[in-house]
Amino acid sequence: MGLLIGPIEFEGPFADFNELRDDAGIYALLAENGEDLELIELEDSNSVKDCLFDNEFSNNLRFFQETAKGQLFAAVHYTPGLTAQQRRDVRLDLLREFEP
Repeated sequence: MGLLIGPIEFEGPFADFNELRDDAGIYALLAENGEDLELIELEDSNSVKDCLFDNEFSNNLRFFQETAKGQLFAAVHYTPGLTAQQRRDVRLDLLREFEP
């Protein structure tokens, strides 16, 4: 499975966040919107799985679940060969594609 976010292929979507690896990467939080998936968050982390299960993100996740129109999913683009700064730069480039 995979999906494109901008020009980058992400693994997923995953309904069970336990399926994610504890590796560095860029992750997208997606919500069902009819038959489509809507991007609601795009972040990067040295440890994607740890980040998605930390207390602060869990609080945000509860908010997203309460306000989302459908089920939440995660998608990940793992970045083992990138530094933290390079990963942030890729994330910012992706976000710019969604600006009006």
